[in-house]
Amino acid sequence: MIGIKKNYKGFSLLEVLLATTIFVVVIILSSQIFVMTIKGSNRVNKNFLLQEDLKTFTESVFREIRMSNIKEGNINPQQPNQMFINYSRDVKYDPLSGIIFTDTYNDKTYIYLIYDEEFSVNRVICHKSGNALYTSYFLTPHSVNVEYLRFIIREEFSGGDHSKQPMVTIFMKARTNTGEDEAEMSLQTTVSTRIYE
Repeated sequence: MIGIKKNYKGFSLLEVLLATTIFVVVIILSSQIFVMTIKGSNRVNKNFLLQEDLKTFTESVFREIRMSNIKEGNINPQQPNQMFINYSRDVKYDPLSGIIFTDTYNDKTYIYLIYDEEFSVNRVICHKSGNALYTSYFLTPHSVNVEYLRFIIREEFSGGDHSKQPMVTIFMKARTNTGEDEAEMSLQTTVSTRIYE
């Protein structure tokens, strides 16, 4: 008989195990990168939403301040009708947790921090009163917890008359109230009124 040479070509068991191990490692690394990308995207999205909420808050407050006469005040959050007016002609840098506006119609606006028991968060609330009209609404949504809010009012006087409009600086620290991967943001901005006395 003529010797027929059999040629068995294929993978050995060792080669199959090695290839499987490399494949599993690549899949695990790829899935970790995918999970990290999704978490990063969620974090960026929460930061964006928080930034938009704070932008809406500042636009609302700026609109009120620009069209108002500023009266400096510290409002007790438990009793919003009790105000401690601390009006002075000196430059003031004392942090205030609330602020009082009086518009051209002598309607009053109070903005301060309050604890919202329904959602267990600190929110900024606005009260408006005047001419038998009384409205109250939140300036921040329930998904945002305001941890810190201060108003600083600075007025500069020259010879007893206003030489410049009063300027209000707002300091605020807020975070999302949505579980893990919370977004946190600090805000400091200044606005001046457009009304001279």
